[in-house]
Amino acid sequence: MTSNPTYFLKSPRLGFRAWSMDDVPLALTLWGNPEVTRTFGGPFSEAQIHERLAREIANQLAYKLQYWPVFLLDSDEFAGCCGLRPYKQGKQIFELGFHFCPQFWGKGLATESAQTVITYAFGPLGAKGQQVQMRPELHVQVEQPRPAIVAGQRSGVLQGIVRGLDAALLGGLAR
Repeated sequence: MTSNPTYFLKSPRLGFRAWSMDDVPLALTLWGNPEVTRTFGGPFSEAQIHERLAREIANQLAYKLQYWPVFLLDSDEFAGCCGLRPYKQGKQIFELGFHFCPQFWGKGLATESAQTVITYAFGPLGAKGQQVQMRPELHVQVEQPRPAIVAGQRSGVLQGIVRGLDAALLGGLAR
């Protein structure tokens, strides 16, 4: 990890930057944790985690988006990741997702990060829609409904903003 990182995106408590191959230790901490990965195919081998990191970096280069690493602004401590990946290529419709280390669950960081990424998606990235899926086995609570544009039409509730279990997964994840 780079000391004193420059964040391209910030929320009140969080800073976002792009992954690099120097972040292997962070990726291993996050995606090597069976508590974090239990809902999307984990635990993962070290080789699978390296592949996942390479995919995130490739998405940033190709599409200008990824599940960006997220850090606490007050300490620069790595907390997890939150971001986007292409859902319908060429149509500016993205999937939203996040993963946080267990010590950061229940602190509202997933909600805060997802809200920040959604604002970024419909602003600078020019999103036209967002694909959101909830996994019923996670038993998460939907926070106050937020309007969202999904596939170019207004939807009453964005189910992706959740609280309670910050490890909840939104959208399909790379396997």
